Amino acid sequence: MESGTYLKQLGSKDRLVDINNTLRDVHTTWKQLLYDIELHGRRLTVACRDDKRVLTSFIYLFIYC
Repeated sequence: MESGTYLKQLGSKDRLVDINNTLRDVHTTWKQLLYDIELHGRRLTVACRDDKRVLTSFIYLFIYC
C-alpha cells in the first residue's frame, strides 16, 4: 500500500464514514424529494378534477336555474 498524503487524508476510516454518511443523507433526501413531488402532483390532479366539477356545477346552476 502507498502511504502518501492522499491515503493519509482520504483513506482514513473516519473520512470514509463521513463520506458514506453524506452519500446516504443525499440519497435519502433525494428519495424524499421525489416522493413529495409525486404526492403534490397527485394532489394537483385531484384539485384540477374538483375544480372542473365545481365549474360545471356552477355553469349548470347559472344557466338552467
